[in-house]
Amino acid sequence: MTSKTVKRYLVANRHGAGLPDALLQHVENTVQADQHGQTIRKTRSGRHVIKLSEQTARTLAQQTPGLIVEEDKPIQLAAMPGLPPIVPQAPGITLPLEVRNTNGQPVADCTVYAVGQGIGYNADTDDEGRVTLTVGSTEIDRLIVSPRDTYWSAIFNDIDTDNFTELNAKLQAFDAGQVATWRHRLMGFDQAAPSLTGLGVSVAVIDSGIASTAPSIHPAGGINTLDGSDPATWNIDEKGHGTHCAGIIAAQPAVGESIHGGAPGVALYSVKVFPGGYVSDLVEGIEWCIANNIDLVNMSLGNPEPSEILAAAIAEAFANGITVIAATGNQNTHVAFPAALPDVIGVGAIGRTDSFPRTSAHTLKVGNYRDWWGGLFNANFSNFGSEVLVCAPGVAIASTVPTGYAAWDGTSMACPAVTALAALVLEANPWLRTRDARQPQALRWILAAAAVDMGLPPEIQGHGLPTVPRALAAAQQFTRRF
Repeated sequence: MTSKTVKRYLVANRHGAGLPDALLQHVENTVQADQHGQTIRKTRSGRHVIKLSEQTARTLAQQTPGLIVEEDKPIQLAAMPGLPPIVPQAPGITLPLEVRNTNGQPVADCTVYAVGQGIGYNADTDDEGRVTLTVGSTEIDRLIVSPRDTYWSAIFNDIDTDNFTELNAKLQAFDAGQVATWRHRLMGFDQAAPSLTGLGVSVAVIDSGIASTAPSIHPAGGINTLDGSDPATWNIDEKGHGTHCAGIIAAQPAVGESIHGGAPGVALYSVKVFPGGYVSDLVEGIEWCIANNIDLVNMSLGNPEPSEILAAAIAEAFANGITVIAATGNQNTHVAFPAALPDVIGVGAIGRTDSFPRTSAHTLKVGNYRDWWGGLFNANFSNFGSEVLVCAPGVAIASTVPTGYAAWDGTSMACPAVTALAALVLEANPWLRTRDARQPQALRWILAAAAVDMGLPPEIQGHGLPTVPRALAAAQQFTRRF
């Protein structure tokens, strides 16, 4: 038996959280008897994270029907849509670029992608705005310049690698508040009473953290569930992803800034499970949300494969009155897990045709379907299926990142817009906050009832686009109906 057969496993009681003494002792004995065995940690509810050989894990599951023993697999943020797998640069053709803004100043820390047939290369610009990509293929279709913040991306098609000379890219700056206006109007956030901000509603963003350096966001706390990490380091966000999602929900404009989230008054919490997180980290994050009486959980993440233990943790959250809202995924395929679960509200992505420059990479995300009026489109990356409950803006979405503001694409960006809307509904209707399964059940019904049918296929739009006025009206109808 080689070390290659050793895997990380998540072990739980099939009949509820926590392991009875007999099962606990059996698991510990099994770990000790396996030459590769190791107990990594226990979650708050007694679920165990262990390392075992595959054979020992298989035997443990077969001989102990009361246990769920499943591989503790890595979890994934919803990846930047439209990119093929990125490979290391290889000896071959050199593609030099210089990136500057419209004032002629160099733009550092831009990631430049060379995209070919099913493969991609990338590199970052230096302080002078220069970068040279070395690609191993002549079949490069396009170059994409993706700035860290402040500017729109840029796309260059029809790359002739045989006659390539230095490319000079000029990036156009954007006003984050102005860019965000269309989605606020589309979903009716501008029609809510100024006093309606989500005050008193708690929202957890289970993601890559919420950076303390980001403008306009003021989290109330959180936890880092990653192995060996200080639980208090929930305010570090290496990816920027969680910070971007958090801004869509709860950004509070500072003096001289115009961007704001849909529900800036919520109590915002960061549950950090990236980078390098596993299903067990996600489970522990959900357990933390249950223990802290969180109202809404935003999960802009997903895996193609289900997890029985994660599903059980989400069912427990549902029973405790927590509404979980999740991105459907960015692979243009079936809805990812956990958005596919019946206890989760799955959110797909749409875009608007005139909300970004035609020279930006956002043009690559325009799908083939249009709404009744022709101004909106389906995001061509958005996963689809009967599990999609609603959709929301998810193309060229400006929000906070650790270094400022950036415009990103993804169902990851659509998901927090719906979370913000749900927060306003809960504040306006405190009787909905029952702290049991009736709370997420009511919100699911209200969001579906609040959705505007845009004429897109139902497997793409779900019930449609929910709006604030319709959601508030639907909550009142829910009162009369039930």
